Amino acid sequence: MLVPHVLHTRVPDAGHMIPWDNEPGFYAAFGDFLGAPLNTHSESEHARQ
Repeated sequence: MLVPHVLHTRVPDAGHMIPWDNEPGFYAAFGDFLGAPLNTHSESEHARQ
């Protein structure tokens, strides 16, 4: 392994364009990477709040 500390994550049901293939899975994996869950409300939901 070239970089042993690199985190590798697979998002189920997603191919190359992860946000388009599995948007909730993308945000869950990205939140894991950042160390905090992400708010996954769409902008239209946010505008209504």
